[in-house]
Amino acid sequence: MAMPTIGLADAKENLDQLLDRVCAGHEAITVIREDGPPVVVIALADFPDETVRLLAEPANTSALRESLAQAERGEVMSFRSVEDALAAAEAELAARR
Repeated sequence: MAMPTIGLADAKENLDQLLDRVCAGHEAITVIREDGPPVVVIALADFPDETVRLLAEPANTSALRESLAQAERGEVMSFRSVEDALAAAEAELAARR
């Protein structure tokens, strides 16, 4: 099911109702902006506590930003490639023991 969307002008005009909808319905809503990337409005109660804790650490936020930049540059690996690299590293570590 697609996340509901709303334009920025409508969101501004109906901000109180938008926030009530997000909180009462436990749904995230995407706000589309003309001059910037879209944003998601989500109730704090629905935002995982662990995410808040992790993003409170500057080093974690920096690592996340770098990861997103790498993805935008196409510097990504498939899950299978990551599994293979991890298995190879584990095998190398076991051989050293």
